[in-house]
Amino acid sequence: MNTEAITTLKKGLIEARKELGEELQEWFRQKYFMQTRPLKERVYTQASSIPKGKIYFAINDNKSVPKKGYYDVYPIVFHLEAVPYKNVDMMLFGLNLNYWNSSNRAMFIDAINNFYQRYIDENKTRLEKSDLSQFSMEGLNEFVKGYIGNMGLNVTKTRESYIWSKLRMGSVIPIDYEDWKWLPLLVPFGILGNKSISEIQSL
Repeated sequence: MNTEAITTLKKGLIEARKELGEELQEWFRQKYFMQTRPLKERVYTQASSIPKGKIYFAINDNKSVPKKGYYDVYPIVFHLEAVPYKNVDMMLFGLNLNYWNSSNRAMFIDAINNFYQRYIDENKTRLEKSDLSQFSMEGLNEFVKGYIGNMGLNVTKTRESYIWSKLRMGSVIPIDYEDWKWLPLLVPFGILGNKSISEIQSL
């Protein structure tokens, strides 16, 4: 995406945020933070059940401040993998989208949608994009790593790890695919530490 296109995207996102702003924030809180009944039935109960390439919302009860000096109580995470941790737990790795500004979030979600569409076309599957979570996305990690590198984004800042037992039980819930388009407009409301949201998103 060229500079002119990015500038246009940023202007569009700013206008959309002004128009939807508080209404969008309240909708997200009601649907995901408060968890409507249909969502409560879909809560992830095991780390291994979270599909690679899905975006989830969680409540992070691990209040220890990492070396970078800030943490997110309510992360919105693009899930990459879950691996065993100290034999009795699991460590989740993913990208916390709250640490990116609106335009970077929008471009990343668009890039992932295109990746999924290519997967559909190449495998001649009739599945919708929202159903692709059933499959292990071959090449997804490589694609994400390459995308982040090409965009000049800070991998260390963005790639996060979460200890499964430190995520509040019953809070890890998938973001509906049709809601991904709204994520670039959300203002993070759970980042705590020694930097402001604007400072973190500009790193």
